[in-house]
Amino acid sequence: MIRTYLNYSAVKSLVCHKLIHGVNISKQELNAEPPTCESCKLGKSHRASFPPSLRGRTAKPLNLVHTDLWGPAPVTSLGGNRYMMTFTDDNLHWVWVYFLKHKNQAFEVFKSWLAMVENEFEKKLKVMRCDGGGEYINAPFKAFFEEHGIQWEITSPQTPEQNGLAEHQNRTIVEGGITNLIDAELPLFLWPHAFAYFAYIKNRSPTAALPANQTPYTLRYKRAPNFDQLHHFGSAAWLHIPKSKHNKLEPHAEHGIFVGYSDNQNAFRVYMPKNCDCYSSIHVNFDDRMHGKNHCAG
Repeated sequence: MIRTYLNYSAVKSLVCHKLIHGVNISKQELNAEPPTCESCKLGKSHRASFPPSLRGRTAKPLNLVHTDLWGPAPVTSLGGNRYMMTFTDDNLHWVWVYFLKHKNQAFEVFKSWLAMVENEFEKKLKVMRCDGGGEYINAPFKAFFEEHGIQWEITSPQTPEQNGLAEHQNRTIVEGGITNLIDAELPLFLWPHAFAYFAYIKNRSPTAALPANQTPYTLRYKRAPNFDQLHHFGSAAWLHIPKSKHNKLEPHAEHGIFVGYSDNQNAFRVYMPKNCDCYSSIHVNFDDRMHGKNHCAG
């Protein structure tokens, strides 16, 4: 089975309620006690948290969006990023993830995200909830919100539970991403790829916040997610080399490591240890039985 490091009950719910395509698990496996996962114990340990809010979700997308900024990461990513910014729709529970080099990029990232979602849903953002961090409490954000009639909900200082959904999303993504990196034994500078991969899985997984164990993907796209192209983070991947870049006697593919899905195209992301870089391509072959850094000499 592909290991996604989701909560075990969430995986069972996906299969039992037929909320995904491309995954088959026997009744014996579904009823068995989950084995202890060493990577999960290492990557997801945290202090006890406050109880979740009992407030119901809003009626329509973009009525309320929760946002939060995580960072700085102790390790700069391969692309020079230090921060993660998330936007979670209160109705869909879909989370959008962006990576930033500097905190002061938050406003431009927000405007880019807003243009994309308002075009998709053909409606305007009504309320944005965030904490009182300086990346949000500044003149550009204030002027923009006033100009576009967006209500600004700012949580009280030292009260993260008021922005609980965003805080929970960030914590879950960070813990899931760290768990994937530990399991695959990959360099820490790949943390944005690991975080984005976990968010990709999370958006396609059931949540108790939605009716009838639905997934955010189902609500957003009106169809069940298809996991036919799901691969284990860290799996062996062979990236096709275009004819223009090799002769007839040279290899037609290069061995790399799968680290996720492309943000803006139907493609896979492959890390090449040989030159310490990542590439996007649809022309990739996989072997999920080979997992972790040891299968790919760098």
